[in-house]
Order: sequence, then C-alpha cells, then structure tokens
Amino acid sequence: MYWDGLTIADEHGRIRGPLSDSSRQEIITMILDGRFGEAVRDALVDDASYWRVRDALFTWHNPDKIRDESLAVLTIQVRPAPET
Repeated sequence: MYWDGLTIADEHGRIRGPLSDSSRQEIITMILDGRFGEAVRDALVDDASYWRVRDALFTWHNPDKIRDESLAVLTIQVRPAPET
C-alpha cells in the first residue's frame, strides 16, 4: 500500500488535500495507533509509486496494468479510539 503523505479520501471517495502539517501528523499518529487497521500500518509513503498506482486505478483507468500489477483499492474504516 502506498500513500502520498499529503492527501486523504473523504467518506464519498473524493481525494482531499493537501493536508496541513498538523493534520498529516494526526493521520500518521492514527495509523501508528492502528485506527485504520493493521494493513495500513505497513503503508509506504512513496510519492512516485502512489501516483503511478493512482493513475492506473483512477486517472487513466488501465485494466491491463491493474491486472498485471495486481492493483486494488483498499477500503479503510476508522476504528474508534481506544478508551483511556
């Protein structure tokens, strides 16, 4: 999984951003706390790969590339914060 470190998808799947520094840090903290699930903890902040994958999936939908590279969209649900 790749993330550009600057954008997020809203509840309607629309890309929003760029994130402010404080919002970006909040998202990273939530990732490390497991609020988006274990798979997201392994996300790589890799701008070039993120845009290549995003282009294949959305911008210039490319079924051959999606199939050849086994690309997929991961649906992420925010988990409630643990009670303290």
